[in-house]
Amino acid sequence: MKRVTIKDIAREAKTSYVTVSHYLNKRDSKFSDDTAQRIEAAIKKLGYIPNRMARKLARKRSYTIGVVLPPLPPSASSKNLLRDNPFYTEFLSGVYSKAWEYDYDVLTTAMSVPEAVFEWIVGYQLDGVVLFTSGIARELVQLAEKREMKLDTVLVGLDHTEAPVQARVLIDDEDGTRQAVAYLVSQGHRRIGFATGEYTLSRVNAIRLMGYQKALEASGIPFDETMIFVDEVSLEGGMRIGKKIATFKPSQTPTAVVCVADILAIGIIKACVRVGRKIPADLSVVGFDDLVVSSLVEPELTTIRQDIVGRGETCVQVIEDFYQGKYHPETVLPVDLVIRQSVASISGHR
Repeated sequence: MKRVTIKDIAREAKTSYVTVSHYLNKRDSKFSDDTAQRIEAAIKKLGYIPNRMARKLARKRSYTIGVVLPPLPPSASSKNLLRDNPFYTEFLSGVYSKAWEYDYDVLTTAMSVPEAVFEWIVGYQLDGVVLFTSGIARELVQLAEKREMKLDTVLVGLDHTEAPVQARVLIDDEDGTRQAVAYLVSQGHRRIGFATGEYTLSRVNAIRLMGYQKALEASGIPFDETMIFVDEVSLEGGMRIGKKIATFKPSQTPTAVVCVADILAIGIIKACVRVGRKIPADLSVVGFDDLVVSSLVEPELTTIRQDIVGRGETCVQVIEDFYQGKYHPETVLPVDLVIRQSVASISGHR
């Protein structure tokens, strides 16, 4: 079957090849309603399917963006990040959804070596790159300077790390843990733990810890370092924290714990239930993210909701806007508390 070309469309629409080319490539040329209707009618009649590579060349852009996923935790039970942590699957669904609107292709990688990431970006001539760990941006820029090359791509960071990115798409991390603690305090809790990843290496974890500490202070609750539980942000990490909490003496055990991620909270619940602890009667748990799975577990997880899908969409929008001359150096998305069944009031509290 012969492939329908732009020339065929032009012949059918009774207009020039150049006009059809400009129309298909969405250039700034003005088209009359009659011309546009004739071109659309010809496309439909002939069953024209655009040559994506040709269109990209005509636009002088790759119309391809990349997402650099974080490396797997060292003790991960499998090598499948997208399966083991639904956060990344939900985020990517937002990226793909918005990319479709702008005719972008999306590539993902889990490479963590800067040289490999640099060659990946340049090799595919990516228009934009989303970095979960934006600290790598500094090394990418240095590599470009060392090789005397121009890193002609929009770098979008998802954390608070100081790095030479063109834009950041963040959430209000501090307010999230502040809301979680304030809600627990309103339910009568005073011994409130905090489950986190390594906060000395992660700015996001550090900021969420700061929100936790400020909320305790605002409620007149002394900060207690023994209430901080550090492990990998994974199901396995959460289970190790849950097992540790289950060994505490009743007088030392937290009555509630705030987690930096839903996956960590689910691990804590799983470990506690396995040793006979009741959730939330024995331990109230609050997550962070509001993954789809949070409403599927028992008890359903009270959590801090961020719009994960919307955050992925925003990253693509920021990249597209950059090429349209609109700059968004920092976008901060709000978070809110979703109350479900994993928190109980302290007996006697009103």
